[in-house]
Amino acid sequence: AAVVTYVVMLATTVALLAAAVQFIANDIRDYRSRVLNDLAILAHIIGENCASPLEFEDAQVASRTLAALEAKPHVVAAAVYTRTGQLFAAYTAKGRSVSIPSQAPPVENHRFLDQRVVLCQPILHNEDRLGSIYLDFELVELWRRIRQDCAVVAGMLVISGFIALLITNWSQRFISKPILALAQVANVVSEKSDYSVRAVKETEDEIGFLIDCFNGMLARMQRHEKVLREVNEQLAASQQRALTATEAKSQFLAHMSHELRTPLNAIIGYSEMVQEELEEVGQVRFIPDLKKIHTAAKHQLGLINDILDLSKIEAGKMNLFLESFDVARMVHEVVTTIQPLVAKNHNRLVVECPETLGSLRADQTKVRQILFNLLSNATKFTEKGLIRLEVGRAEPAQPSENGRDHGLISGSPVSDTGVSPVSNHQPFITFTVRDTGIGMTPEQIGRLFQAFSQAENSTTRKYGGTGLGLAISHKFCQMMGGDLTAVSEPGKGSTFTARLPIEVRESPQ
Repeated sequence: AAVVTYVVMLATTVALLAAAVQFIANDIRDYRSRVLNDLAILAHIIGENCASPLEFEDAQVASRTLAALEAKPHVVAAAVYTRTGQLFAAYTAKGRSVSIPSQAPPVENHRFLDQRVVLCQPILHNEDRLGSIYLDFELVELWRRIRQDCAVVAGMLVISGFIALLITNWSQRFISKPILALAQVANVVSEKSDYSVRAVKETEDEIGFLIDCFNGMLARMQRHEKVLREVNEQLAASQQRALTATEAKSQFLAHMSHELRTPLNAIIGYSEMVQEELEEVGQVRFIPDLKKIHTAAKHQLGLINDILDLSKIEAGKMNLFLESFDVARMVHEVVTTIQPLVAKNHNRLVVECPETLGSLRADQTKVRQILFNLLSNATKFTEKGLIRLEVGRAEPAQPSENGRDHGLISGSPVSDTGVSPVSNHQPFITFTVRDTGIGMTPEQIGRLFQAFSQAENSTTRKYGGTGLGLAISHKFCQMMGGDLTAVSEPGKGSTFTARLPIEVRESPQ
């Protein structure tokens, strides 16, 4: 309401002021025009009366003629000049000290000065110029009229403002009250989130149209809220089912872990025992078959372990056991284990691991598994080639122009294990495995870390494998706040780089 009143009062005042300025300007223009008219007539009359004195050079008669201007109190000075411009007769009002030019003004015209106007025009007789007359008129009346006009304008402003205020207050029930009621309804909707309320429509004008639109918006929001509530209920039910399924999956994995691993471990153990007994009694012809059984059982156990590990990671049940261990010693143990696989495909393994690398705080078992998976993967896809393992220590990566760290995923979220991602403020250990094997295309690298996925079907048929090793290694790196990347070119080999922070930290709970 205050805004409407302010706008109406401001508009009324501006309009009246504009009209008042125009009125006063017209009044000043009209007054000046009338004054010039009157002075021109007065000058003509006095000039006619002074024509004979000028012609007969009788200055006294001319002075008496000018003295008659006492009847015009606003004429403060007057003068008559000869045709050569010399002062002939002069008049000054009593009590006034006004300077009269000793020579006739060069231009016979009127000129407005400060609160005065002077007029000079020729004196003619039978179209002969006998001289000129000069009048100095005081504009006292003009300023009085301006003050009077300002007083009238001020009175009009007060009266008009009062009338506008009355009209504005009377019109509040047509403009402000419906808007305030609409604002109150909007406030109720905002505070209580109750979209069933409606604003009351009282008129069919623009305000009524606004209320119709507002009510229509509330109706649509009410329908959307109902749909959203139903969707949320469905999501909650789906989440509950997912939690139930996850719990069932966890129980199944725990049960199957025992049910599957126990028989396989028994097969592996008994095959080793029988093999030793056959060697003792000299029945060597059965040993190759037992070795096949032993190898198949171990392969099956490794496959089951990979599947169970991947399932635990996806279910968020995989935990990290952080400890500090010597990097060089751990690498030497993994290399010793992997040497038979390297020799199987007639490959050569070169290791570059300085003894001064120091210790790494992480899950040693999972770091071993990552390194073993990378080396076994390189060995499987390389024949009669070179495999190089490079272990080093690097300082924190510097941010690039696009806001990401070079070689690291910057700003990755905390994993389900509660371990922070790679810190940009601490060094990290890099494990780089290079091979001279078959290599991969960019499309094959794109799906490299997907579970149960290899480069292509022909690769699976020729080299075997489940495609779980790299997927698990990638997830293990991310769990410890690091990353696993791959660079490859078909026919020229591949390079895998695992980066782990020098100290994997538990994130605050």
